[in-house]
Amino acid sequence: MLICINQSDVAERGSQVALMDKVYSTAQKVVIWLGEDNQHTELGMETIALIQRRILTETHSLPVDASDHEQYRAMADVFTEFLARPDSESWALGVVALYIRPWWRRVWTMQEVAPAQLAKAHCGCDHLAWEQFVLFSDYLTMLLIVEVFRRHIARTDTGRQALGGLPSIVVTARLVWNMRDRRNSGKINPSYMVLITFDRLVTDPRDKIYGLLALVNDGATLQPNYNRSVREVYIEGFKAMLQNANDAVLVLEGVPIDVLDFVGDPAPPVQDNKFRGLQSSVKDTIYRWKRLGLGLEGSPGAYVTGESTSSAFWRTIVIDQKLVDYHPNFRMMAKERDQIRLDVPDVAIPPATPEQEEHLIRVLDSPGASGGSMSHLSNRRFFRRQKGHIGLAYLAVQKGDIACVLLGGDVPYILRPLDNGRYSMLGGW
Repeated sequence: MLICINQSDVAERGSQVALMDKVYSTAQKVVIWLGEDNQHTELGMETIALIQRRILTETHSLPVDASDHEQYRAMADVFTEFLARPDSESWALGVVALYIRPWWRRVWTMQEVAPAQLAKAHCGCDHLAWEQFVLFSDYLTMLLIVEVFRRHIARTDTGRQALGGLPSIVVTARLVWNMRDRRNSGKINPSYMVLITFDRLVTDPRDKIYGLLALVNDGATLQPNYNRSVREVYIEGFKAMLQNANDAVLVLEGVPIDVLDFVGDPAPPVQDNKFRGLQSSVKDTIYRWKRLGLGLEGSPGAYVTGESTSSAFWRTIVIDQKLVDYHPNFRMMAKERDQIRLDVPDVAIPPATPEQEEHLIRVLDSPGASGGSMSHLSNRRFFRRQKGHIGLAYLAVQKGDIACVLLGGDVPYILRPLDNGRYSMLGGW
């Protein structure tokens, strides 16, 4: 029986994607198509099968009470034998040719194999059981076998590249198998799937979410709907991660996704690591940021976090760190994060008088403060978000960009919406 999906019919795509778990988990056999064969892949398939037969023969010839180390040594000896052959570089290239096929990098391949009762991988007319690819991966994670590869001296640059990269390439099969074990014996939530498949390829960005649904067996579930935009699907996927109380998503309280509403002028660039001759410009920039921020001299509690807006502004300017020669009894010997970070409340931030503000700016402009010469402000822009949060961002930031905390992060990032429904991350110090 053949199952065909009309990819141009979004309703059909959505309904069929929702059935993928049932299709692959109840199939008697799943066929993995690695692509057409060539002289390299033919040798690669032959090599994987031959090495496994040789290892099986050698380990079965050991005494029944042989130790694990003795079995590992027998396996390593088989690889030593193969690497000593004149055609060792050819068989290594053949195996690499199999493991670099696009199938290994696609998101959809995870759900094809993980639920399968029986899977076979075909490359042209040749085929191997899926477990043989996994077993070959396991061999190349064993320390004794890795050392065999390290000691072997390839004859050509191509051979060195193939033999050197082989252990890292083939672990892909083990990753998929681990997902299969985890699915059968434990729970898989949405954020775990996103984390381990973030670098896998899709044609439709929405499949970064929908292509994983067949493997998720814990937490909120989604119904595929290809009528939704990429942005809507990603937001829905993120909400599903948050709905699971045991999910491993880090969310900072008070730092929601938000759009930049105001972006100020940039601070002057660092010249020779100092702002000599530019102090008035730096000072003017800071005060301009303060005025344009609106309401920065408001009453306590005027900022969105509950603190005074003046405190929030100056904490932003000093990047929430104490300063030598400004904070009482603070010295550079303090290295621990909790020693460097400002106290809550802090005795010196915000500055209490205009004179104290002047002193703070002079200290910031001195070589020994906060990295020296206000380097953390160089070519930075002050911004405010629609919900009231303020901060410093890259020079390229502009109104309409989005500030958000990404999965696994603990600080906000700046994203710029693109016309095709995707986002570009602004980064780099």
